[in-house]
Amino acid sequence: MTRFSPILIGYHPLFVAEKIPLFLQRFGISFTVEGSQITYCVYEKASGKDVSCSLEICIDHPAQRINVLMFYPGLSQLLDTHYFSAACFFLVIYHFAQYFKVSADYTIHLETKVHTFNSFYARLKDFDFQILHRISDTDVELSCHFCPLVFDTSVIGQRTAILIL
Repeated sequence: MTRFSPILIGYHPLFVAEKIPLFLQRFGISFTVEGSQITYCVYEKASGKDVSCSLEICIDHPAQRINVLMFYPGLSQLLDTHYFSAACFFLVIYHFAQYFKVSADYTIHLETKVHTFNSFYARLKDFDFQILHRISDTDVELSCHFCPLVFDTSVIGQRTAILIL
């Protein structure tokens, strides 16, 4: 087992076996924690430059909800990144769930555009996103059950906070 090879025990879909290692060859993910919220940043390994820090998730333990506040990894604008947004989503959801010790009783919730649901979230085979309700003609709230997996997310490192005096 190498440090940059996440391991799923007893679950080996083709997507995870192929796309996550390819994603991790080019990109890394780091995170910062503030209370019940984690902000994730995707960065290019070659340059060390951030691609996006627009990935925010928070936990609501009493409601048993994982709330995806923002998920814009910025990968679709880069060359040769087909399916990398899905790989990134998988990684951050499972990292977040392990960090906050989430069980199978939890659900994942987020708001998005209808076209984003159809073109992205509805196609994620490792999640069962459904439209919970329509917010407007163009916006929907999604929900899916969280399915715990034993998955090594140690490739996601915590960012050191920088104090500005």
